[in-house]
Amino acid sequence: MDTTNACAANESSSTAVPVRKPEALSAQKFCGTEIEVGVEIGELQLTIDDLADLAPGTVFTYEFDPERPVSLLIGDERLAQARFVEQGGQLYLQIISVEG
Repeated sequence: MDTTNACAANESSSTAVPVRKPEALSAQKFCGTEIEVGVEIGELQLTIDDLADLAPGTVFTYEFDPERPVSLLIGDERLAQARFVEQGGQLYLQIISVEG
């Protein structure tokens, strides 16, 4: 569901209120509400021994490929694919595709 259009439509209409689909009306109630979006960068293969020895300070080697797309998640649902980009010494996420 595209909530961006519902939010923008609400801000841009000054006099007449167009008839909207019910889902657009309910989406307006949540405009501006912050939600947590997870970033999944990959998986790590560990042995049972590694898990048994897990403690604060444990360090694992991870082969991070900055060119490999990452997933943006809300709970277990994939929202989009993104890639890391660096600008001015900071890392950002650039959206590659959005799940339909």
